[in-house]
Amino acid sequence: IRKEYEAFFEKWKRDYSDEIRKEAIKKSQDVLKGKVTEQIVPYFPDFPYDPRDVRFIGSPVDLVVFSGLREKDIVDEIVFVEIKTGKSRQSENEKKVEDAVRKGRVSYRVISLSKGTL
Repeated sequence: IRKEYEAFFEKWKRDYSDEIRKEAIKKSQDVLKGKVTEQIVPYFPDFPYDPRDVRFIGSPVDLVVFSGLREKDIVDEIVFVEIKTGKSRQSENEKKVEDAVRKGRVSYRVISLSKGTL
């Protein structure tokens, strides 16, 4: 039985290894394309914010927009932006951030360092 299984497994590897490799490469390319897009989307003509107000974070949200800061020298609004491409969906952590923002669990804190302590 072991020899039959090993022979079956070797045949399966031969038959599907190219397909598995191609799929892995495609998935890797899609992820890379998405990461590049996240960083350049603020410069797209239809992007609704001034690109100078945008800061790339990457994770757990892609961008933070300080709307109005450059042009008006005030912040009208702070917007967390998640960019999705293709069939990608929000991760669980992205959903948690969105939930915290929507429920107002957002704050601002200044941490001063003095004498090597917080």
